[in-house]
Amino acid sequence: MRGVTFSARMVLLVLFLVPAAEAQVPAGGEFVVKSTPFDTTADVAVDPGSGFVVVWNEDDGPSHVLNGQRFDARGARRGAEFNISAGDDDFAPLVAGFASGRFVVGWWRSFGGLFARIFDASGAPLGPE
Repeated sequence: MRGVTFSARMVLLVLFLVPAAEAQVPAGGEFVVKSTPFDTTADVAVDPGSGFVVVWNEDDGPSHVLNGQRFDARGARRGAEFNISAGDDDFAPLVAGFASGRFVVGWWRSFGGLFARIFDASGAPLGPE
């Protein structure tokens, strides 16, 4: 899903079990991560053993904000949806996970350059952008 642009009005995800050296096998059905008109890009990072995080760009008209949601390994939501950035003109989020459960999100801000922020395993930011 890295860098995928969605033309539909929702972000969909299918869970996969990926045993070493084997083909990807769906672990469940497709489910809705976020159902808001104008969601345009999304990315996913897997935390081995405990789940994954999905981040996306949400275009609400005059603003472009970044949000995220954590999930357990079965696809159940962990905590609430959270805001990633303080800007209102942010695009193209990419997320990478660490074995500790922490993750980092990078993005591009119009007229501002590239930004990143590190989050702990609960989704709380560990510092400023």
